Amino acid sequence: MEGGFQSEGLVLERRDTRSSSKPVVFASPRIGRVAVWCTRMLAGVAVAYALYVAIWAYANAVVPLYWDQWDNQSAYIAYTANPEGWLRWLFALHNEHRITIPRLFFLADVHVFGGSNRFLVFSILTVQGLCAWLGVRLAARYVSRSGIVFPLLVAFVAILCFAACQMENFTWGFQIQFVLVFFFGLLAFYFGQSPDGNGSAGWMRYILALVAGVAAYLSMANGLLVLPLLGVVVFLSGGGWGRVLAAWSLGAIMGWWHLSSGQSPFHLDVFSGWSVDDAFSMANYLLVYLGSPVRGESLVLGRVLALCTLVWNSFVIGRLVFGRRRDPVAWVFVGMILFVVGSAFLTAFGRHELSMLQATSGRYSTPAVHFWMHTGLLAAWLCLGTSSGSRSRDRWFGVPSGVLVFYYAVYLLTHQQGYFDHYSGFKKRSDIAMEALRQDVHDPDYSGVLYPRMQDMRAVLGWMRTEGSMAELYQPQKFEVDPVNQVAVDWEWTEVLVTKTMGLVDPDASRGVFRGVLRMDRAYVPSSLVFIVDQSVLGSGGVISEVDATCPEAGLWEVHGHWNTLPPKGQTISVWIKLDREGYATGEMEFSGAEAPDRGNVVPFASIDGLPTLPFEVVCQESAWAVNGCFPSVLNVPTLGEVWGSWNGADAHTGKMSIRVVLPRGARELILPFITGPGKPCVAVRAGNSGDKGSCVGIEPESMPEEWHALVFDLRSLDLSDDVVEIELNESGKEWGQWAAFAAPRAR
Repeated sequence: MEGGFQSEGLVLERRDTRSSSKPVVFASPRIGRVAVWCTRMLAGVAVAYALYVAIWAYANAVVPLYWDQWDNQSAYIAYTANPEGWLRWLFALHNEHRITIPRLFFLADVHVFGGSNRFLVFSILTVQGLCAWLGVRLAARYVSRSGIVFPLLVAFVAILCFAACQMENFTWGFQIQFVLVFFFGLLAFYFGQSPDGNGSAGWMRYILALVAGVAAYLSMANGLLVLPLLGVVVFLSGGGWGRVLAAWSLGAIMGWWHLSSGQSPFHLDVFSGWSVDDAFSMANYLLVYLGSPVRGESLVLGRVLALCTLVWNSFVIGRLVFGRRRDPVAWVFVGMILFVVGSAFLTAFGRHELSMLQATSGRYSTPAVHFWMHTGLLAAWLCLGTSSGSRSRDRWFGVPSGVLVFYYAVYLLTHQQGYFDHYSGFKKRSDIAMEALRQDVHDPDYSGVLYPRMQDMRAVLGWMRTEGSMAELYQPQKFEVDPVNQVAVDWEWTEVLVTKTMGLVDPDASRGVFRGVLRMDRAYVPSSLVFIVDQSVLGSGGVISEVDATCPEAGLWEVHGHWNTLPPKGQTISVWIKLDREGYATGEMEFSGAEAPDRGNVVPFASIDGLPTLPFEVVCQESAWAVNGCFPSVLNVPTLGEVWGSWNGADAHTGKMSIRVVLPRGARELILPFITGPGKPCVAVRAGNSGDKGSCVGIEPESMPEEWHALVFDLRSLDLSDDVVEIELNESGKEWGQWAAFAAPRAR
């Protein structure tokens, strides 16, 4: 009897239909039933946890546009300015990716669901659930559903597919491309091998595989690998040459189309200066990528785990090839493993210079999860799904892979909480930034969370606030006093600070950023604030966090607010505080004025733009620094003079540069126009006497993301022996967006 129950006891697993051996049974039916129900309960817990992760991700989705979404929306506005431009936008590249299918989801989110990202996040979770369902369906082809192994595989697939390390992809709508490309890849190998048929895919099912391969390419650039790999897998599994050539021919057409656009996902330019160090760097990046999110000290643990699994998978695939094994289920797993490894190679080609830490980005955890999930399913097939004649030998290959995958799954389970904590904090920051967007307020502490390039943000935000279905979402929320239930609650301000800032859409407008600490009756919890002047809404805000409850002052809350204008001094402002229970607490305060932001020795470039530039001599120049070695988009100021930058083609470039400047007589301040990339600044600037003699003054500037400012050095604090000053810049940032640039100095 194959599968199901037997009179002797409960079947542990179903054998391959080609096997003539008796199924393994438990000695006692009672023990067998208890074991099965225990594993089913474990599977139920794992599925419940997966549902919890999905619900949590949906509830904590990033609502405003975030990073690449601003670029995508900006491109949409530019293309749709012309008739039928939206169609060109649909197929245009985003970086090196042709994200046509994700853009269809973007259009639906904006025009049908109001641009809240909720539809995108729901779609992401649904697609990931379909990947898990396909994995379970494949496992059911070689494992009995009535045994103890099938529930364990269900638990394994559920835990990996919805591991919390993927929260960046689960909560950010733009990342739908990451789940789509691997879903379509899985569909291509699934239909290409037809594991639900009689072992040989009909042409209609194979056409579906080809369509899925094209869809993978139209989701992300690494989708180009699917069709060539589909042909390879079909060839190795004994498929006909017609199907092999069909996959390769269609893959060649997709490749030609992509390369004709001028942007290659293969980054072949890295071979122009090839070295052993580059090869070592790429290998390390690849291993960290596949081992994500396993880290350990100096990322050694993740690399060792990935290396062992890669080596063992190579042996397993070699055994399948040379043993001429034709089981379609196994080749689906092999196809997905090769696809993920190929994607890791493509990413390493273009990004290994950004350091291994960049490979630990949460976005890469989804391909890593697919790598480990299909490795585990392949290991289970080796142990349980082969014929009796080869099973004993196959287990020598399956068991070690299973042990490695088991360790990976345990690591994920024991490191989940940190991801919930991190992304709940990020959700809070993005909500505060969203409030600033609605009030058209540039909040230096939070606006950069969403996007560092304010010029691009202004153009897109101005369009969204006035046109289309997103206008309601990005305009100030309405508030009516009359129907509000007022609650008598004791509360008072302990700290209040209003800082003057500018608008996002209108940079010439005066706005206000409010920060305060309020003390409130412990029986109530504040949730949001509304500021009203003369029956008009001045601004809105919310709670940042509760002040440490262990301090003597109980019931303290740190709050924020964004004002769309600055009232005159002495103006009375009504404050309405929404409580976690029903109703509002109310009060008044008198506005005493706003403080101008103190950036110390950093001033806007416009304030020094009229000063003449000074000639300078390059004293020391390391390879990172070059003339115009920054993004071309920041060279749009005609009065900058000569510009030097440390980017020079890659964020990972670092180095020092020194210039010597002869000052005009009587100069009191040396001024250096300066700009940074969107990443966290990692640059120090020092000005002092030439030749390292005498005193010096240094500045470690804050972020100036792609907007020119000026560093001001007070020469009166320097002991200058002559009128010559040497400026040294040390840029040491290797991560994304960590670069700096300067223009011709000035003096006054």
